[in-house]
Amino acid sequence: MKIASHVNFTEIDNQLVIMDTKKNEYYVINETGKIILLALNEGKTIDEGLKRLKNEFNQAENIEKDVKNFIDELIKEKLLEES
Repeated sequence: MKIASHVNFTEIDNQLVIMDTKKNEYYVINETGKIILLALNEGKTIDEGLKRLKNEFNQAENIEKDVKNFIDELIKEKLLEES
């Protein structure tokens, strides 16, 4: 997966703000989502981003499910696309 070409993002006050330039909508992403999106932006896989998250936080129990839900939502909103 990769971030769609019509999506821009910037970091403001340690939060990631992403802008969908097709819909003119923006989203504020929490720290967990930020780590995943920055990993994808670096060309990493979702699994590599998940590994980075597990190293950062000690609560690995729900992380996989939460990341899957987050990714599914990004795909639904067309913010991610197949690489």
